[in-house]
Amino acid sequence: MPTRFIKESIWTSPNLNKLSPLAERHFYRLLPLPDDHGCFEATPAVIKGKCYPLQDVEIADIQKWHDELRANDLVCFWEQNDRFYGIFKTWAKHNRIRSLHQRKTPPPPKDLSSLVVNRRHSHLTLTPTLTPTHSLRKLKRDGQTEFDPLFETFWKTYPLNIDKKESRGLFLALAEKGFADDVIKAAKGYVGFLKHQRIHENFEQKPMHPPKFLTKEAWKDYLDFEYKPPM
Repeated sequence: MPTRFIKESIWTSPNLNKLSPLAERHFYRLLPLPDDHGCFEATPAVIKGKCYPLQDVEIADIQKWHDELRANDLVCFWEQNDRFYGIFKTWAKHNRIRSLHQRKTPPPPKDLSSLVVNRRHSHLTLTPTLTPTHSLRKLKRDGQTEFDPLFETFWKTYPLNIDKKESRGLFLALAEKGFADDVIKAAKGYVGFLKHQRIHENFEQKPMHPPKFLTKEAWKDYLDFEYKPPM
């Protein structure tokens, strides 16, 4: 079973804070279950054995907590072959998946997966649709690829321009997986974050080297950051 991490954003999550105390506990007990796609088997009897092996929890309670998670837009559920499955709606936004492993559940129905946050560029798509139709090796012409214009956009946006060759290679690898637009958006968010620190916290932070920003997937931390100028 993979190790999962909880971010401090849980403290201010409107959806989580609408849950009853027991339903919120249920949410945390489910977190280690999902595969890299954010999916898990949600059959109540299975959940009881996996998540509550040492506690006297009723099947009806698990179903009731499932319903609370669904009602608060935290988890979507579907039934297939007399078994129940779930998918965390914001899985891609809050988890860093460094390598995508094989599914442990059937893929969710199309109408359900369309509700998932970041569906276009996350691991939650039913069939990942990458931008290129061929590998980067086949697309190279005179050392250029169709992603180079996007890389130049990223390079002009990012606040520190060093190690361009290494950065380009890392960016192209992400672009091949369909993350080019997200990385560019994250670079803009990172610029806003540095401004926020300088203006609101009176702290001047040196920008990360671009390869670190790309290699460690640090860019995902700034994907949704919005800079708000002082009033």
